[in-house]
Amino acid sequence: MDKVFVYGSLMNISFLDLCFSVMPKKTEDAAIQGMLFDIDTFPVLIEPENPGKDDIVHGLLMTLPELIDKPDIFDSYMDINKKTPPFTREVRTVTRNDGRRFKAWIFVGNPKHASIRKGISEENRVTDGVWIEPVSE
Repeated sequence: MDKVFVYGSLMNISFLDLCFSVMPKKTEDAAIQGMLFDIDTFPVLIEPENPGKDDIVHGLLMTLPELIDKPDIFDSYMDINKKTPPFTREVRTVTRNDGRRFKAWIFVGNPKHASIRKGISEENRVTDGVWIEPVSE
């Protein structure tokens, strides 16, 4: 599979090139059902058991040919290899803005991870589902 849905810092094309030496072949606006939280300086997508119609996370569906041979390209950045990782890499159906649906890799927050569990609160909820990266000073 050569698609990944991203909703945080991985949406930054320059960051992808600089840190991972990859450039998306294609990027398209897309969304997935879920709840978005701003925890410290990064976003976390959580999949609720009973999502509401407004529980939508917006991001980019990227086509990255490198994912076919190396689907774990972002795993170390996302701390996937820890005993209790903050994120898990899953395959989910993502909907582009034109309504077409695609299977894609996605990083889902792991509520068993202490800082993720602590950060899941209404206070940290991004209700419009659009994360804006903080500007560093």
